[in-house]
Amino acid sequence: MPQDDTSKTGPRHNANPTPRPEDIIIVNEEGWPAWLRDGYNYLEAQKLGHTFMQAVDWWTVLERSYNWEKAKKGFGIEHRPPQLEHWMRVLRRSYSKVPEIKDDVEYATSWWKWWGGLQPEWRERDPQGRPTKGGSGDWEELRKPGQNGFMMVLLSLSWWKGVASEATLSLWVGAVEDVAWVIMQMGLKASTPRVAASKCVCVLYRSLSCLTIFQEAYSTAG
Repeated sequence: MPQDDTSKTGPRHNANPTPRPEDIIIVNEEGWPAWLRDGYNYLEAQKLGHTFMQAVDWWTVLERSYNWEKAKKGFGIEHRPPQLEHWMRVLRRSYSKVPEIKDDVEYATSWWKWWGGLQPEWRERDPQGRPTKGGSGDWEELRKPGQNGFMMVLLSLSWWKGVASEATLSLWVGAVEDVAWVIMQMGLKASTPRVAASKCVCVLYRSLSCLTIFQEAYSTAG
């Protein structure tokens, strides 16, 4: 089965950029189930920035490693923003319909409590109780393949950005950074560092050309 490639190095701001794993992803679209393709297309269309798309791209790597498996249960619902339940049950998972968020501060508070409660115990917390990047450990608690796993997390972030005020924008940025870091860590552990043979889309970050990406990927995988 073709694999999404993740090289072991990535671009930096110099004349001879050295790729880093989080900056180079060759997204292999082959075999994508409809739910993943629809979700990816929607999230990409929101144009929420580099870090958000890193999370989305690594999410596809992670789902491929699960062989498109669907977990019987998704992430826990304690403190989960109620808009997710409304979207699934009332709006019937329609991407053309966005649930209403009347209070972005309340939404942000709920979101962080939900996300924080999903994390493994080994993750360190900041004074506000939010998980911080860094450390290593087992991610089994977050292994929830399918459309009720990280798809819900990414979708909830896209809605939040649509209503984020000055009071919550920095919280949204921090949330995106943490989610991207978690998905990347899980994806790196699960993916095989090989270049996919066909039907790939080069995901370009910063100033690297597609040719440079393939050269670096092949030299790393070789």
